[in-house]
Amino acid sequence: MKATKYLVILLLMLTACKTADKGITEAEAQQTRDLIAGGNYELTMDWALPLATNAMNQISNANLLPMDSRSGRINLVGTSSYIRSQGDILEVYLPYFGTRQLTVTPGDTNGAIQFEGVPERYEAVYNEKKQLTAISFRMKDENEQYDVNVKVFGNKNANVYVNSTHRNSIQYTGKLGVLENL
Repeated sequence: MKATKYLVILLLMLTACKTADKGITEAEAQQTRDLIAGGNYELTMDWALPLATNAMNQISNANLLPMDSRSGRINLVGTSSYIRSQGDILEVYLPYFGTRQLTVTPGDTNGAIQFEGVPERYEAVYNEKKQLTAISFRMKDENEQYDVNVKVFGNKNANVYVNSTHRNSIQYTGKLGVLENL
């Protein structure tokens, strides 16, 4: 009787723990690969994930962040934040939240990570095992260099990691889409 009771409990636990994830179909993964390989895509950011520093906590405590945001997760919905690829040309505009390590350039009132042109290096590699495309590129402006690493998953979700020579690192999350003619 006791063994039957434990068997029933074990079966209930196993069926209750079944995952609801339906996974990504091969067609969805192929569509994502083709979009990136075609070179005409746009990554639209939904969230910025800066390093949670004392300065960011002070800004958050002063209620200076957008609605539904906190020091380590800032809502970007409704703001202009993107990485656009059109052939060899990249156009990047990512709002920056965090600490700069060096002084701001005179006349720079925006503070965003901005770039338009051909990056110094660009590479997109598909990882069959993880079903994601890893994109990496380096962009430079007059005073700063950025190393950007992007992971685009088969369901078109994307994580963007930006390392800078003058700022703390920051991460963004967003979605991959078709670049509309602007």
